[in-house]
Amino acid sequence: MIKSIHIEDISYFSKSPEEMSGLSKINFVYGTNGSGKTTISRVIADDCRFPSCTVKWESDHRLETFVYNSDFVKENFGREEIKGIFTLGKDDIGIKEKISSTLAEIETLNEEIASLKYELEGENGVDGKKAELEKLEEEFKDRCWEAKTGHDEYFERAFTGYRGKKEKFRDKVLEESESKAAGAETLDYLKQKAEKIFKDDLSPLEAIQAIRKDDKDDILGHEANPILGKKIVGREDVDVADMIRRLGNSDWVKSGRFYFEKNDEKVCPFCQQKTPEEFAKSLNEYFDETFEKDMDAVRKLDDSYEADSKKLLEQIRSTADVAPEVLDGDTKKSKEDVLRRILEGNAEWIKTKKAEPSREIALETVADVIAEIEALVKTANSSIKEHNGLVRRIGQEKTELTEQVWKYIVNEELKDVIKRYRKDKSELKRSIEKIEHDICSMSRNRDGKKQEIKNLEKERTSVQRTVDEINLLLSSVGFTSFSLARDDGGNFYRVARDGGENAKETLSEGEERFVTFLYFYHLLKGSQSSDGVAPDCVVVFDDPVSSLDGEMLFVISNLIKGVFKEIRKGKGNIKQAFVLTHNVYFHKEITYKYKKNESTFWIVRKSKPQGKKLKKSKSNPIKTSYELLWVDIRNDESPCSGTLQNTMRRILEYYFQLLGEVDKDDICGKFDEDRKTICDSLFSWANAGSHHVDEGLYVSMSHSDELYREVFREIFEKTEHIAHYDMMTGKTSL
Repeated sequence: MIKSIHIEDISYFSKSPEEMSGLSKINFVYGTNGSGKTTISRVIADDCRFPSCTVKWESDHRLETFVYNSDFVKENFGREEIKGIFTLGKDDIGIKEKISSTLAEIETLNEEIASLKYELEGENGVDGKKAELEKLEEEFKDRCWEAKTGHDEYFERAFTGYRGKKEKFRDKVLEESESKAAGAETLDYLKQKAEKIFKDDLSPLEAIQAIRKDDKDDILGHEANPILGKKIVGREDVDVADMIRRLGNSDWVKSGRFYFEKNDEKVCPFCQQKTPEEFAKSLNEYFDETFEKDMDAVRKLDDSYEADSKKLLEQIRSTADVAPEVLDGDTKKSKEDVLRRILEGNAEWIKTKKAEPSREIALETVADVIAEIEALVKTANSSIKEHNGLVRRIGQEKTELTEQVWKYIVNEELKDVIKRYRKDKSELKRSIEKIEHDICSMSRNRDGKKQEIKNLEKERTSVQRTVDEINLLLSSVGFTSFSLARDDGGNFYRVARDGGENAKETLSEGEERFVTFLYFYHLLKGSQSSDGVAPDCVVVFDDPVSSLDGEMLFVISNLIKGVFKEIRKGKGNIKQAFVLTHNVYFHKEITYKYKKNESTFWIVRKSKPQGKKLKKSKSNPIKTSYELLWVDIRNDESPCSGTLQNTMRRILEYYFQLLGEVDKDDICGKFDEDRKTICDSLFSWANAGSHHVDEGLYVSMSHSDELYREVFREIFEKTEHIAHYDMMTGKTSL
């Protein structure tokens, strides 16, 4: 059954979408000519022809659509031969029963298949197992992407080629998860390595120059110079030696000797007394050649130590900006400052030795701090060597690091997520495969049953029964000058005159319309193929009474109401019906005694600048009330006997039942014999089952409309309700 119809940007409908939703088993659409009724019927017939329009089916189970409109007339009566309608013969009772039971089995299978499809696909594809699987895939894809986003800062290069689309990244995760490699490096290790490996400016580093051995040995040699620990004094066998030794002021005497030698008077520079001739000689003998040699050694040590210290410090300082990536600059600077302090202190001590030769001096060693600096350089050079090796094999390192990053993502970051995803996906896929297998199995079973029906019917169908029934209907409404005939006994029809000549070209518009409707009506019960199977379908009647007079209108309305009756009972192949019309009398007749819970009413208007073309009504929007029935009575021209009598019957039924306890026989008893027959005739319509095709459809009307009008008025007069009659016919004001 059709649930809704979406119409947009087609024919009479503008680009503003129109929607027919909440449809029932029986649906009525009223609209004037040119409002778009035929467009609606065409969309139902084949919405695939109109990309902007959509027909939604219950449980997505599309049924056959049989649409009676101008297209049907052209397609089936625009050719010389009319396709025959195959139906089962009247005597094939056993086959009918077998087909009926098999059709019931097919219907059960259709329901089971629809239920399984709903479990599989849900309502409009938004629920069901497939939607669950899609949701699972989407959630897993997003979780994988979150892992990537969280590590992009460090591992962007490792994700190269998989960063643009979530699907590609997810697929790579699943691919890597198939690897049997276990374990992964820590995240901190991977981040540190990525900082090196994925650098754009990665290039080799020069090794740091180590402290030259000779420079180090020179400084350490100066520290061990024995002159520093030697007391440098004069000769012991001269006259002044005893005094100098006793006073312990050799260095003081040595300093004063300089000033004594400057004094030409040979006067003592300290006491200003003239010294003996032997005093100068004794001083010179005291500070002899050995003394001077030792002092030269001290002076030389002073000069060498200062020069070698500068050279050593300059060499160490020259590595200040070398390889800052690997050399701990702060530690090196601290050690360098310690070395400088020691060297400067030692230089001062050497100068002290120079000024006080007799003093024993011990220098602070720089061996430990030099060793520490050498250790720093060695460690840095080791890192440089490792770095340069890394640069040489950067391609391989990037590959290995990329593999390690993916291993971490899969084995550490997403391990539980992947495990749960695989488990849930496996269960859903098994469930989906089982449902699809069951659907496939049931569909094959259903197709087999359909073929079984075809095999049963193929040899027992005929196009003749349709000919007979259509001709019976034609004659019942007075069409006796032509009939439907089989074409040379074959499986096609033609419209023929009594003499056998083709009558197709000479039919009036009303005659052709009536014949085509009867053909369509019987097509609903049969098939244009030889199997005679009438498929489950939705039927659409688009203005079926156009160009027809009242009696044919009455016949067609009763045929259609027979279709409604089958739909209500849930029997037969017709599951849903649409009736579209611009004829108010036909609409009035066809909607008589409708049931709200099984019908919908729609108005389709001609295009307006604003507002919707389609409007749904809670009840019948076209007057089918008691007042509208009297329109026919007041109008002397519109109705003919086919509808006038039915209108009168409905007024009598409604009015007198409304009053209650008004007996039909009592009313008819008030007439004389001639008029009583007419009265009985009017009331008999109420009980003659005129809504059923097989009961009373072919009753011929022998009395004139005028006579019925007279008796109808007299009924109100004889029952003393003439005032009501006058009011409803307009003779008095309402």
